[in-house]
Amino acid sequence: MRKRKLKKKLSLNKLIALVFLCAAAVILIKQQGEINYYNKKISKLKSDIKTEEKLSKELEEKSAIYSSDYYIEKIARDELGLVMPDEKVFIDANGN
Repeated sequence: MRKRKLKKKLSLNKLIALVFLCAAAVILIKQQGEINYYNKKISKLKSDIKTEEKLSKELEEKSAIYSSDYYIEKIARDELGLVMPDEKVFIDANGN
């Protein structure tokens, strides 16, 4: 009778251990899937950061160009028709 109880106890321990191992395996597989998902998300965000940094650099360069005295003077002359105070303007009478 003692052997039966011992066998039942061992079987119950084995069953509990098996259930525990299966649960642990399921949890690990699920976590690995989440890790892969977040790694892909991190890669995409890093790529987005590089793109935004490149755009920011381009905008800073354009801002430097557009705020330069040369560019402002060029726009004032070409598009607004302005001249410097000490300049003389000659108009072609033939319209050329």
